[in-house]
Amino acid sequence: MATPNVTINSISGVLAEFGPEKFVNTVNSTSPLIGSGVLEKVPQDGEEIVVPADVGESPATTYAADFGTRPNGQTTTPVKARYVPSIVTSRLSLGKMSSLAKMADKDLSVMLDAKLDGVAKSVARHIGRGLYGGQVNPQATFTWSGTAADSTVTVNFLDVSIFREGAAYDYVNATASLSYVVRCLNVTPAVVGANSANVAGSVTFINDVINPANGAVTALANTTGLTTDIFALRGSFAGFGGSNAVIAGRRLNNYDDVAGSGAAAAFGGIAPAALPGWQGQTLALAAAYSHEAMLQFASRVLQRSGEMFTHALMNPLVAAAHRIQAGSFGAVYGQTIQPTAQRPMNLTASADKYGDMRVSGLELSGRPVLVDENCPATIVVFHNKDHFKLGVWSEMEPEQLSDAGGIVWTNPTTLSIDSHFTGAYQAYTGKRSTIGVVTGLTGM
Repeated sequence: MATPNVTINSISGVLAEFGPEKFVNTVNSTSPLIGSGVLEKVPQDGEEIVVPADVGESPATTYAADFGTRPNGQTTTPVKARYVPSIVTSRLSLGKMSSLAKMADKDLSVMLDAKLDGVAKSVARHIGRGLYGGQVNPQATFTWSGTAADSTVTVNFLDVSIFREGAAYDYVNATASLSYVVRCLNVTPAVVGANSANVAGSVTFINDVINPANGAVTALANTTGLTTDIFALRGSFAGFGGSNAVIAGRRLNNYDDVAGSGAAAAFGGIAPAALPGWQGQTLALAAAYSHEAMLQFASRVLQRSGEMFTHALMNPLVAAAHRIQAGSFGAVYGQTIQPTAQRPMNLTASADKYGDMRVSGLELSGRPVLVDENCPATIVVFHNKDHFKLGVWSEMEPEQLSDAGGIVWTNPTTLSIDSHFTGAYQAYTGKRSTIGVVTGLTGM
């Protein structure tokens, strides 16, 4: 029997059947925050999410005596926070000739699964990291090799966890007040400043991403790089020589917006000046992780919001520091251990001293610790499941590109066939003060 030709229809069928499930499963496995249900996903319809902004206490609450005058009924002026969906999109491309080559069904499935897996993981990381805050600043000044296409630069960062080789990122040049799209070539762990090689390092970028609007690489305005420049997840800024302002509603809202660097800024269309109390809680620790600092901050969040956090979110490195600082260590059978303030822990048969940090059952102030590798290793997030949620208009799925229902199309510019995958999400809160973020952890 002759080996069948691979057709656009057969590729379209495979992607349509397995694509949506692949994306959902990959997002759930790559983002523990989403996959665990700690961040509740709420189905949405309509063009936006509208929630009442909850702040402060009722001024009508008072002590009273018999026959005393009751207080007048009084509440703060109702204010609603509004959130629009953020669209996450990616493209799967196959070479024209390879897609038309004679290929057995099993070989086609293997090829498409590998391609689909790569795109799904990229999308999952974009969403997973984007929920914590998708931008970082350089640790020191730097200089590009030039301004033209294919110019390169190596930049030092105190946290390189956001970067992965091959991915494109928005680059905001503070000197020119413009944004560009550049690609990551290499990530090199290195000791930089106060942080260890587990967190800090240097990243090499190249300016070779083609602007789809004109089919050319956009030249940089200058070669000067400052510590106030920004590198962000692609799509946060206009890019390709456009504005250096974050485009409202384009990217995912995140913990950094709610309670990190943007804790005192407007959120959900409401400025704190217009609604006193509409702020997240933040602490720039600038020190090594300690239980005492975390508990003190948790008490501050409780005092300001009236509610205790439900989960502490942290990177595996921070979770290790949490456990180590508690004084946990393995005890060898038969060995006498000198009395100490530390609590000995017997090793399991696996001789694994600390166990799987992701499912270790750690707690902070009696609340569960969720370990998420997407969370930067320099922060701890105090999450409240009741007040910070993820709205979902549509999960990632292939776009229908024709009235006939096809999801694969022949690229008119390059010799390839393409399929677009798109989803719509947005994180939102109605009680901002319940969310807290500790930043500036060192010594990881």
